Amino acid sequence: MKMEHVYQLVDGIVFKGKLQKQVTLHPIDSVSYDLVEQLVEEQLQHIQNQADVVLVNDSHLQGLKGYMLLNESAASSISKIGDENVDLMFFDLCQLKISAQDWNVILTANLAIAEYYANQAAMLA
Repeated sequence: MKMEHVYQLVDGIVFKGKLQKQVTLHPIDSVSYDLVEQLVEEQLQHIQNQADVVLVNDSHLQGLKGYMLLNESAASSISKIGDENVDLMFFDLCQLKISAQDWNVILTANLAIAEYYANQAAMLA
Protein backbone atom coordinates (compact mmCIF):
# COMPACT_ATOMS: atom_id res chain seq x y z
CA MET A 1 0.00 0.00 0.00
CA LYS A 2 1.40 3.41 -1.02
CA MET A 3 2.14 5.48 2.07
CA GLU A 4 3.29 8.75 0.48
CA HIS A 5 1.07 11.08 -1.49
CA VAL A 6 2.29 14.02 -3.61
CA TYR A 7 0.27 17.24 -3.83
CA GLN A 8 0.77 20.33 -5.97
CA LEU A 9 0.67 23.71 -4.25
CA VAL A 10 -0.94 26.86 -5.64
CA ASP A 11 1.63 29.48 -4.61
CA GLY A 12 4.51 27.30 -3.49
CA ILE A 13 6.91 27.50 -0.57
CA VAL A 14 10.35 29.09 -0.67
CA PHE A 15 12.42 26.37 0.94
CA LYS A 16 16.21 26.59 1.13
CA GLY A 17 16.13 29.50 -1.30
CA LYS A 18 14.12 27.74 -3.99
CA LEU A 19 10.40 27.94 -4.81
CA GLN A 20 8.89 24.49 -4.29
CA LYS A 21 5.45 23.74 -5.72
CA GLN A 22 4.92 20.24 -4.34
CA VAL A 23 4.71 18.54 -0.97
CA THR A 24 4.63 14.87 -0.05
CA LEU A 25 2.39 13.78 2.80
CA HIS A 26 2.17 10.50 4.68
CA PRO A 27 -0.27 9.22 7.29
CA ILE A 28 1.01 9.77 10.81
CA ASP A 29 1.13 6.71 13.04
CA SER A 30 -0.28 6.47 16.55
CA VAL A 31 3.10 7.17 18.18
CA SER A 32 3.52 10.38 16.15
CA TYR A 33 -0.06 11.40 16.89
CA ASP A 34 0.55 10.90 20.62
CA LEU A 35 3.60 13.19 20.36
CA VAL A 36 1.52 15.79 18.51
CA GLU A 37 -1.17 15.54 21.17
CA GLN A 38 1.42 16.00 23.93
CA LEU A 39 2.85 19.05 22.14
CA VAL A 40 -0.62 20.58 21.81
CA GLU A 41 -1.34 19.98 25.51
CA GLU A 42 1.89 21.80 26.40
CA GLN A 43 1.04 24.66 24.03
CA LEU A 44 -2.47 24.94 25.50
CA GLN A 45 -1.06 25.05 29.02
CA HIS A 46 1.29 27.84 27.97
CA ILE A 47 -1.58 29.78 26.37
CA GLN A 48 -3.77 29.37 29.45
CA ASN A 49 -0.98 30.71 31.66
CA GLN A 50 -0.79 34.00 29.73
CA ALA A 51 -2.27 36.89 31.71
CA ASP A 52 -3.93 38.45 28.66
CA VAL A 53 -5.66 35.25 27.48
CA VAL A 54 -9.12 34.43 28.81
CA LEU A 55 -10.79 31.28 27.53
CA VAL A 56 -14.55 31.73 27.84
CA ASN A 57 -15.46 28.16 28.73
CA ASP A 58 -14.52 24.52 28.20
CA SER A 59 -16.04 24.54 24.71
CA HIS A 60 -13.72 27.40 23.79
CA LEU A 61 -10.76 25.41 25.12
CA GLN A 62 -11.80 22.25 23.25
CA GLY A 63 -12.32 24.19 20.02
CA LEU A 64 -8.88 25.74 20.30
CA LYS A 65 -7.37 22.33 21.04
CA GLY A 66 -9.10 20.88 17.96
CA TYR A 67 -7.69 23.55 15.66
CA MET A 68 -4.23 23.14 17.14
CA LEU A 69 -4.36 19.34 16.71
CA LEU A 70 -5.50 19.76 13.12
CA ASN A 71 -2.66 22.16 12.31
CA GLU A 72 0.07 20.21 14.10
CA SER A 73 -1.08 16.87 12.63
CA ALA A 74 -1.10 18.30 9.12
CA ALA A 75 2.37 19.81 9.58
CA SER A 76 3.79 16.56 10.93
CA SER A 77 2.34 14.62 7.99
CA ILE A 78 4.57 16.52 5.53
CA SER A 79 7.52 14.27 4.69
CA LYS A 80 8.96 16.27 1.78
CA ILE A 81 8.94 19.78 0.38
CA GLY A 82 9.96 19.35 -3.23
CA ASP A 83 12.55 16.56 -3.06
CA GLU A 84 13.86 17.53 0.39
CA ASN A 85 12.96 15.33 3.37
CA VAL A 86 11.51 17.37 6.23
CA ASP A 87 10.26 16.91 9.79
CA LEU A 88 8.09 19.93 10.58
CA MET A 89 5.83 21.44 13.17
CA PHE A 90 3.20 24.08 12.44
CA PHE A 91 5.53 26.80 13.77
CA ASP A 92 8.11 25.78 11.16
CA LEU A 93 5.58 26.23 8.36
CA CYS A 94 4.61 29.64 9.70
CA GLN A 95 8.26 30.68 9.45
CA LEU A 96 8.20 29.61 5.79
CA LYS A 97 5.26 31.99 5.23
CA ILE A 98 3.06 29.39 3.57
CA SER A 99 0.02 30.94 1.89
CA ALA A 100 -3.54 30.32 3.08
CA GLN A 101 -4.33 28.60 -0.23
CA ASP A 102 -1.41 26.20 0.12
CA TRP A 103 -2.17 25.53 3.78
CA ASN A 104 -5.74 24.68 2.74
CA VAL A 105 -4.35 22.16 0.20
CA ILE A 106 -2.22 20.54 2.93
CA LEU A 107 -5.01 20.50 5.54
CA THR A 108 -7.51 18.98 3.12
CA ALA A 109 -5.01 16.41 1.84
CA ASN A 110 -4.03 15.44 5.38
CA LEU A 111 -7.67 14.89 6.36
CA ALA A 112 -8.28 12.80 3.23
CA ILE A 113 -5.19 10.68 3.90
CA ALA A 114 -6.13 10.14 7.54
CA GLU A 115 -9.66 9.12 6.59
CA TYR A 116 -8.45 6.80 3.81
CA TYR A 117 -6.01 4.93 6.04
CA ALA A 118 -8.51 4.77 8.92
CA ASN A 119 -11.01 3.15 6.53
CA GLN A 120 -8.34 0.74 5.26
CA ALA A 121 -7.49 -0.27 8.83
CA ALA A 122 -11.18 -0.75 9.66
CA MET A 123 -11.67 -2.98 6.61
CA LEU A 124 -8.70 -5.15 7.67
CA ALA A 125 -10.00 -5.50 11.22
